Amino acid sequence: MFSGLKRIFRTSPVQGITLSAEQQAIVELLNTSSGHFFVTGKAGAGKSVVLKHFVNTANGKNVIKVAPTGVAATHIGGQTIHATFRLPIGVVRPHMLRLSKPTRLLLRKIDIIVVDEISMVRADIIDGIDKAMQLAKGNALPFGGARFVAFGDLYQLPPVVSDEHIKRYLYKVYEGPHFFNAHVWGSAKLESITMGGSFRQTDDQFLATLNAIRDGSFSDEDITYINNCAVRPEGLSKDNNVILTTTVEASRKINDQNLARLPGKLYVYQAASSGEVTESSLPVDEELRLKKGAQVIFVKNDPDKRWANGDTGIVRRLTKTRVRVLCRGRTYELQPETWEQTKYFYDEEQGTMEQTVVGTLAQFPIRLAWAVTIHKSQGQTYGQVVVDLRNEAFAPGQIYVALSRCKHIQGLRILGELEKEDIIVDPTVTKFLTMTTQPRQAVS
Repeated sequence: MFSGLKRIFRTSPVQGITLSAEQQAIVELLNTSSGHFFVTGKAGAGKSVVLKHFVNTANGKNVIKVAPTGVAATHIGGQTIHATFRLPIGVVRPHMLRLSKPTRLLLRKIDIIVVDEISMVRADIIDGIDKAMQLAKGNALPFGGARFVAFGDLYQLPPVVSDEHIKRYLYKVYEGPHFFNAHVWGSAKLESITMGGSFRQTDDQFLATLNAIRDGSFSDEDITYINNCAVRPEGLSKDNNVILTTTVEASRKINDQNLARLPGKLYVYQAASSGEVTESSLPVDEELRLKKGAQVIFVKNDPDKRWANGDTGIVRRLTKTRVRVLCRGRTYELQPETWEQTKYFYDEEQGTMEQTVVGTLAQFPIRLAWAVTIHKSQGQTYGQVVVDLRNEAFAPGQIYVALSRCKHIQGLRILGELEKEDIIVDPTVTKFLTMTTQPRQAVS
């Protein structure tokens, strides 16, 4: 069931993906430049594809991939920012950073820092990365002379700052929580690349409406267009609707209620784990609870392309060791898949930076999916989506992220009603993106 603890290398090939002309040009630019970059674009623009190809074609360079959350780090085969740079929990005050010898050895060899989901990274964390790299390399240049390349969409979910004391600190010291408020950008030039395509939506009107909601330029007609998808709960189809909720509590309640309503025996599948594994950093549950008829979502691509990450299905048959799921009109027997927990380290003997697997977890590649939080849905694509607006949105980008998970307007349903007040756009993000010089915008 397990692949075992092992060492993996940075330059694993990216299979089955053909780059567009724009994506290829951006990859070449990132590989031939020596500067710091922020690669952005709308949801579905193909940023993740560019990230993967850039990392795997940076020949001769030690590249480290990090992200603000465990799930985001798992998606790119990397590690969390805090684990990599040994940053403290809470406010990061760069002058108080202390690095162990193993961390210094690791960071000293890094040539390029790649950060995904940059919209969720706070300013103090960026300065923490900068200081850690300076300490490790003994170099006062920004990031100790290493390159910084970030990927993400600032119009999507922002940094989570739930502690009011930290929030006040960030606004006093940094004038805001966003990564672009970090002090390092006073001495380091950050160039922006805006990707223009969309590989998720192909409906022109739907795409135009999403773009308007994304940056706050929406009209009354855009609101009406979305609200035309409104339905009552009893009017929902029972087939493969994923409900996106604004809160964890709402999502959990919907899943628990629906599972409890199903007749039949409850089966519990315990994941098999080895080594160091943090459940919150993985897209599956250590304890998977299922009944026949349960709606589930696949959380990993099938190598044989029978299903894709984000596809929904219905449980058709269960035994103590077997799970069969109906997906795309056919029923498949699932096998446990293995997720790896990785860490970076410096190999003194070889003089190279490596990435090692320190733990594994094997579980069926599904989870209950009557409801998913909007935060958990970021990066996913669904054929059919129900956005639950009965609880107000509370974060910038939340509505845009929810609506843009859907491939086409025909697959979108709304519970409640979209109000103008639900669409929250942070003006500091708009100001930054407007003022940022983008000499290579819309590369083609």
